[in-house]
Amino acid sequence: MSTLFATLTFALATIAPLAANVPQTADYAVPMGGAHQVDVYAPAGARNAPVLVWFFGGGRSSGNRKQFAALGRALANEGVVFVAPGYQIRTPATPAVTARTIAADAGMAIAWTQAHIARYGGDPRSIVVGGYSAGAQVAALAVLDQHYIRDAGGDPRAIAGAFIMSGVLDVRPIPAGAPPAWTHDFGASEDDRWQLSPLKYARADAPPFEVSCAEHDPPRFPTTRDPFVARMRALGASVTTFTEENATHGTEFTRVMLPDDPLHQEILAFVKAHAAPRAGTK
Repeated sequence: MSTLFATLTFALATIAPLAANVPQTADYAVPMGGAHQVDVYAPAGARNAPVLVWFFGGGRSSGNRKQFAALGRALANEGVVFVAPGYQIRTPATPAVTARTIAADAGMAIAWTQAHIARYGGDPRSIVVGGYSAGAQVAALAVLDQHYIRDAGGDPRAIAGAFIMSGVLDVRPIPAGAPPAWTHDFGASEDDRWQLSPLKYARADAPPFEVSCAEHDPPRFPTTRDPFVARMRALGASVTTFTEENATHGTEFTRVMLPDDPLHQEILAFVKAHAAPRAGTK
């Protein structure tokens, strides 16, 4: 998986920047620096703009906050403040990192955004949380299992929505083709893994969700999306779905960076639809 993301990230570096803005970097947790930083891509002259906090993917063992830089530039050009948090990943130097570690980092990054995004022109009432692949799983978990944001000093009730792009929403089954460290990341027992499954925390008062998959995603994504969507709808929560047609897990990653891509437009529309009434730019 790391080779795939490295190749795609290199390819995206050749795409011309879609906005002139350069991200501003800030620390969101102690120890400062490294994984505990965010890049903020803000529209010029933004004031009370809608906000998207977006977590990168990479199987919890690769990737970084620069992975979606092209998406950040494009969305900033379209009036959205885009926040790209780093988080700790499992490497030979940090073997103890698990999905629970990452969820705690996500909670801190979201709480930081709530407290500080106004200085970048974002509206704290209009924060949508999302992510891709492993980042989608952690985004859904942090939004639904409210203690991660609350423990970091934030308000989980203030999240405006969640956009989940090809995330595993029930991590209890060990899927074919899953990273070999699945049980290290999520737990050795099914009960342990249930504690880190967004499906466990489905609730009627959740913020609006949209859950997307690529048409040719590996089965672990659509087969956990569908029960999640059914459970949320049964509870009365607002949840919609989207399929990126003629795409694989890798090609949807490349295509979403492009403003004319259908998934890109779906994310943009979702973020703007769930902005507070006064959100916008000058």
